[in-house]
Amino acid sequence: EEIGIAEEYINVVGYLDDVQTASGFYVTPFVAVLDDNFSITRNTSEVSEVFSVPFQYFAEESNRSKHTAKYKGQNVNYYVYPHQKHTIWGVTAEIIVKLVDKIIE
Repeated sequence: EEIGIAEEYINVVGYLDDVQTASGFYVTPFVAVLDDNFSITRNTSEVSEVFSVPFQYFAEESNRSKHTAKYKGQNVNYYVYPHQKHTIWGVTAEIIVKLVDKIIE
């Protein structure tokens, strides 16, 4: 919904196990393939920029690191993928790690 891809261009192929955020919410990640002619209309109040990263980048473990931070008095582990001028981290990075692991297994 935040990047406005029309439903007819989205082909859901499955989903991953739920991921819990540090704040206690659960996210169910869906995996989809997009048709070649899709377009993006981002919600500017929620998304500042849309960019792409080749899947192979995520598949190489050396491109990610694991960090620990305190959140509400507890240690929280999270992944970080630095890529060019962007940093992909937190729940987004965890979902990517789960997807990579699922594809590789």
